[in-house]
Amino acid sequence: MLGTLYVSYRWAGLSLDVTHRWPVLLLIPACLCLSFYYRYYRIDRYISAGTEFSAQLLIILLTGTLLSFAAATADFPYRDDILFHLDQELGFDWRAYLDFFNTHYIVGRTIHFIYFTIHVQPVLIGIALLWTRRFVRLQQFVLTVAIALCLTIAIFILTPAVANYAHLGLQRADFGNLAPSCAFEHIRHLESLRRGTTHVVKLDDLEGLIIFPSFHAVAAVLFCWAIWPVRRLRWFFGPINLLMLVATPVDGAHYAVDLLGGAAVAGVAIALTTYMTRVVCARSIAQPVILNEAQGLPSSRPA
Repeated sequence: MLGTLYVSYRWAGLSLDVTHRWPVLLLIPACLCLSFYYRYYRIDRYISAGTEFSAQLLIILLTGTLLSFAAATADFPYRDDILFHLDQELGFDWRAYLDFFNTHYIVGRTIHFIYFTIHVQPVLIGIALLWTRRFVRLQQFVLTVAIALCLTIAIFILTPAVANYAHLGLQRADFGNLAPSCAFEHIRHLESLRRGTTHVVKLDDLEGLIIFPSFHAVAAVLFCWAIWPVRRLRWFFGPINLLMLVATPVDGAHYAVDLLGGAAVAGVAIALTTYMTRVVCARSIAQPVILNEAQGLPSSRPA
């Protein structure tokens, strides 16, 4: 992903400005150093796996976000007409859906809060998998996120969209009781990248640009899959992610078909990760342990 980021930024004539957010980047080498120390010197598998997981996820998500800016410069036609038409074929009335949440203020604010749990859930999942000694599942989770994000960006290149609010010509006064996170803010980045007027991507001014497929939908499926072996937590993460899907058309301005696309991407990522785990199992001397962990059983190895 980092190699692709370098090549794509050179190709698109983009550069990266980290002036105002460079301390965030220090978290990655700090986590990697801690992981190395606790893996080989003061052995503690929990700290080593936890800091490794943190560094991996930070690299993947940051690199993926930056890659989406390079992908936007491809300047393929907007696909809003097609996506909106597919919603109509599915019988989904997005405007009526929006009006419902705008009218029911408390419900609208509740799903607005849940929409942002996408930033918190990976941390909670990481803690839960570490606590229950499911170290292989933790790495499977990281791999599914990486695969799904790469697939999402590749599809986004061909299917850019301005999203429902702008496509339908709505103004903020039309939904005064809501505060969607992705109504119009992403359009300034999309338009300037497509016109070639943006040459510097600032680390402190990043926005989600991808409409189809919805990465919130991807995340909802991956979160539920990752935590599924921990039975006691299924009934917490399941409803939370179901509500996050409910919130996505409103707070993320997504079409209904975006959710279906996101779920499909997540399914492919899970299938590839499962296959790759089997390949590793077949070649590993620790096959029984890896198989147990991959199936959701806690590791029998000492910490």
